[in-house]
Amino acid sequence: RCFKKDEHHSSCNATCTPNAKWDKDKWVTTNETVWACTVVKPVLAESAHEHKCNSPSDNGLDCSVGGCCKDAGSTCYKKNDHWSSCNASCTPNMKWVNGAWAKQDETVWDCAVVYPPAIPKMDCDDPKDDGQDCRDTGCCKKTGSICFKKNDHWASCMDRCWTNKKWEGGKWVEKNYSLWDCGVIAPKKKQEAACAKGGEDCSLTGCCATEGHKCFRKNEHWSACNETCAPYRVWKDGKWQDTTDETWDCEAILPHQVARVPKCKDPKNDGEDCSATGCCSKKGSRCFKKNGHHSSCNATCTPNAKWDKDKWVTTNETVWACTVVKPVLAESAHEHKCNSPSDNGLDCSVGGCCKDAGSTCYKKNDHWSSCNASCTPNMKWVNGAWAKQDETVWDCAVVYPPAIPKMDCDDPKDDGQDCRDTGCCKKTGSICFKKNDHWASCMDRCWTNKKWEGGKWVEKNYSLWDCGVIAPKKKQEAACAKGGEDCSLTGCCATEGH
Repeated sequence: RCFKKDEHHSSCNATCTPNAKWDKDKWVTTNETVWACTVVKPVLAESAHEHKCNSPSDNGLDCSVGGCCKDAGSTCYKKNDHWSSCNASCTPNMKWVNGAWAKQDETVWDCAVVYPPAIPKMDCDDPKDDGQDCRDTGCCKKTGSICFKKNDHWASCMDRCWTNKKWEGGKWVEKNYSLWDCGVIAPKKKQEAACAKGGEDCSLTGCCATEGHKCFRKNEHWSACNETCAPYRVWKDGKWQDTTDETWDCEAILPHQVARVPKCKDPKNDGEDCSATGCCSKKGSRCFKKNGHHSSCNATCTPNAKWDKDKWVTTNETVWACTVVKPVLAESAHEHKCNSPSDNGLDCSVGGCCKDAGSTCYKKNDHWSSCNASCTPNMKWVNGAWAKQDETVWDCAVVYPPAIPKMDCDDPKDDGQDCRDTGCCKKTGSICFKKNDHWASCMDRCWTNKKWEGGKWVEKNYSLWDCGVIAPKKKQEAACAKGGEDCSLTGCCATEGH
């Protein structure tokens, strides 16, 4: 702790004795008071985050759980493992006796500052009120509430859980038998794009609505959700049948490999001028340039169309340039880092970014995107030059780089190492893919039918990999307690399921 000596000096030590003095190379006891021994409260770093105070305590009451005080001038100081209290200051050898603080010969207070615990953020679908069944989503509406499991048939949102308590007459009543499992059902993340159902293409989401299914690539035009994938199988007459032709690519497509469109600045409605930011509020609309003074949000753009009173009319002159104005991202938006830039004219659908700083990755259709300086829907590259067409050729949506998962986890593994225990990978962009119950490996892509041979992936005509993702276990801020150890101060158990 940082102990105060006097107004001019404080020092960091494990303990503090008021009448101790440092003489040459050791502490010696004197007859005078040398140290005030009051703990100087730490000032948090600018990058540090102190959790929000949700359960403040009055001065003199235990603040171990809430870690904060109603009195703005007080701090929650630790006395021992069983008690903390809100006080204006803390001195280790002081004790509250007969309504006043009195000096003691022994250490009474630990004087560590107790901070508020973290309250989980719930960015999830279908949040439930306290008392409602939350098994399906693990998502709770009230800040600080957690979805606790009672049994296989019920789980409920609440802020605390006892195995032996029952809700009766508007309060928790203690019983002499177990009622609750008290395991936590983790909230399912809110999907940024709707997950594909059976029979739907999952190429653009990497996400499957049916639990246990994975999005497997069939070809460059189609991916579908299934439990497994075999290259030489085809769905025919309502069932899977073996064929002699390779039908499926069988690469697993993950949500993080599919780019999400970040929020843009100052979105405009269709028909409004969007020249300043190129941002449209309606899905599917683009900000099309009319001339140097005006651009407008619309779903399509026809160069010789003109808005006359209440409808579009065709004219003989060119009214619209129809070049798409690239959206300016909102300050709060996050565009993912460019990891696989493409040359101009080449497909940039996967990487979503370009080597040329003046180019942007524009979508042509579901099968092709390309790096260009600008995009006009009715232009087509013909014989080495752009030529106007009567029909729409380009979608002109801006394609962004996909997310690369951040691994804040314990014991990260190199590519090729077994990662079953932690799901944690060292290389940026690598994922822990399951092969079977006995092996999983870190790699950036997974095919069910490929085998690592001679330093490269070799395609086989049978399934080898499950390609399910083993989620990384979060790094613990405090060491989890092992069997027989006290877990009061961590709430964390090293043994899975405990």
